[in-house]
Amino acid sequence: MLVAVHAGAGFHSQNRAKESIRACKQACKEAVKSFEQTENILNATASAVVALEERSMINAFPHLMNLTTQNDPCTNAGFGSNLSLNGSVSCDSSIVLGTGASGAVGNIQGIKNPILVAKALAIEEMKGSLSLGRVPPIFLVGEGARDWAIEHNIPYFHPEKLITDESHQAYSTHKALVERKAEKDAHSSSCLYDRLDTVGAVCVDSSGNVCAATSSGGVLLKSPGRVGQAGVLGCGCWADACPEEDISVACTTSGVGEHLIKTMLATRLCEAIKHTATASVVEATSKCFQTHYQNCEKFFSLNEPSSKQAGFLGLQYSAAAGVGEVFWAHSTHSIPIGYMSSRDARPNAFISFMEKDRTSQVSSEDCRLNISGYCFRLK
Repeated sequence: MLVAVHAGAGFHSQNRAKESIRACKQACKEAVKSFEQTENILNATASAVVALEERSMINAFPHLMNLTTQNDPCTNAGFGSNLSLNGSVSCDSSIVLGTGASGAVGNIQGIKNPILVAKALAIEEMKGSLSLGRVPPIFLVGEGARDWAIEHNIPYFHPEKLITDESHQAYSTHKALVERKAEKDAHSSSCLYDRLDTVGAVCVDSSGNVCAATSSGGVLLKSPGRVGQAGVLGCGCWADACPEEDISVACTTSGVGEHLIKTMLATRLCEAIKHTATASVVEATSKCFQTHYQNCEKFFSLNEPSSKQAGFLGLQYSAAAGVGEVFWAHSTHSIPIGYMSSRDARPNAFISFMEKDRTSQVSSEDCRLNISGYCFRLK
């Protein structure tokens, strides 16, 4: 199998870059370990996202010692997420299998690892109908999502215990700007969209079974009740396996949720590369991004270049040939990427930065796109 992960498009300082690289490496290791133990692509993908949501921060946050495992605030998912306008942590997450099974949660509070709820929903869907022929849910929000998670033995914590010193400080600073109605600063998208650290993972095994997942705490100062693209199937992530066509594709996105929802970018990217030769994946990806996101005219707010910030990670794989390609792209300053196959002794992880002299860079009046990829073999 092969797993690829990202730790969110946005701006990564030198210190945050190091932590993000470590997080990506650990996520890859956990996914490979899970697959070796279970040979289940759903488990492997969820394990990667859990690892991105969770890191040991006992020394930095000793008051959280009562949590079974600690989450890493270098990502924006679960513990340490951006705070909503009312000062609370609410998260979104989704997971999709190439077979169509899926699960998603939105605006869920008190759950440290929302991806586990999305995974549980996908598992319940695969079990079939409930009593009296009821269709099992695949998307739950708010209190209903929280209660369903508790009923299915997913750990619940008091919402305040998911707030870190870093996230509270960022909240206090920017909330004060809004309350003072500091026109220039409060409406500056750069101060709120520097941290778009939605996390995601895509996995595929040698048979072409594929899965994608996404998890996020949402943008800073979001409206209470808001659900971003990470909780919307087809927008935060998508996966499709077509055995009759011998192709499997998957994608996970990061960026301004409202825009990613309107464009359904994850689904569009999967469709764009489904029937594309491996050598043309980068070209098809850049064209799709420009047409359906960068140059899209459906947003009143897209006149701001910073509103077009996005990143995505995807893969395309042919089971018959046993080869595929992982690709990633971003219009932001940077995005942390990691990948690893079950053959590899160690993962490869790095920060992809926007570089002016890259030949793969796509330019426009308002925005640029940095694209790269990696070919892999599973057979």
